[in-house]
Amino acid sequence: MKLILRKPRVIKIATGLSIAFLLLILFTITSDIPVILQTFKKINVVYLIPAVALYLISLWVRSFRWKYLLMLKSGLDTPALFQVVCVGYMANNLLPFRIGEFIRSYYLSKKSNSPIGVGLSSIMLEHLLDAITLLFLVIITGPFVPLADTLKQISAVTKIEYEILIILCTSPFIVASMLTLSITYFHETTLRIVSQISIRFPNKFDAKIKKISEDIVRGLSSIKSWRYNKVMMITSIPIWVLEALSFHFVGLSLGLQNAFDGQTEMFLSNLLMTSITNIGSSIPASPGGTGIFEFVCRETLLIVTNYQVPRATGSVFAITLHACLMLPTIILGQIFLLKDGLSFYQLYRSKPIHDAKQDTEDQIS
Repeated sequence: MKLILRKPRVIKIATGLSIAFLLLILFTITSDIPVILQTFKKINVVYLIPAVALYLISLWVRSFRWKYLLMLKSGLDTPALFQVVCVGYMANNLLPFRIGEFIRSYYLSKKSNSPIGVGLSSIMLEHLLDAITLLFLVIITGPFVPLADTLKQISAVTKIEYEILIILCTSPFIVASMLTLSITYFHETTLRIVSQISIRFPNKFDAKIKKISEDIVRGLSSIKSWRYNKVMMITSIPIWVLEALSFHFVGLSLGLQNAFDGQTEMFLSNLLMTSITNIGSSIPASPGGTGIFEFVCRETLLIVTNYQVPRATGSVFAITLHACLMLPTIILGQIFLLKDGLSFYQLYRSKPIHDAKQDTEDQIS
């Protein structure tokens, strides 16, 4: 039985790694490797220090927001939640299909004794807020950056029809938003539907599914408060502005300011690149969005600069940026786990993570 249960997971991991591998091949064959290696030597590493620092500050703000998304139920302060966020991000950067979300929820429950479902529901809310914020940033930067032309050029590069590209970019967030709001405002109907489905499973799984569903619905109840929503949106914008500043400083390390008419245009373009890159790499496939992040980031940079930036420089920008975002959380996450006397393998193989992945993996994928 254990072997049967593991097979789907092995297939999913293999699929995620295959997607990452194929995208990396696409990224590589459209790059001039010798020129890329020469371009790496031109990086001014001094600018990478604030790039990493600003990203870590954005994670701190994210942890502060998460404390209120949890409705203070965890009893943990922002520094403690920052550690949990880093562990979750470390897992997402090392494992496919956003398994880190389960690990983050379990690690939260281990540190605070709160149900795993509460952590999962707060992460669902977090993704909803991020989606709304990213789309908002795309809208406000559109007038300053030729957004329609950018999408048309992305369409030409990817060979995807312009209209279909717009649908692909927006529909996941619209569906996720509608689903989350439906669960929130029609929670009794949601629980009734879940009950009708779960009753078909053995009693052991039926009880677990119902318990996690109730925790998720309870956690989502917070978004009924308009005042609460305003606070959440106000704290969401700085998270992505800080990450955009990380994009900005990595760009400065490669001298990309010469491709823009001033620092203001460069920063607005970085806001747009941050939004498009994170929307594109939000697909839960490869670890850390590796492959799709680099490809989307590079192509967006080339387009917003009207191809004034050489493709090799764009490749180095994307690779360096992704390293600045991934490596700090991997290192810090491991440090925080060691401090608690845990290992990443122990956390991943724990029984609650196994059960949560089995019972709820379709809910946050």
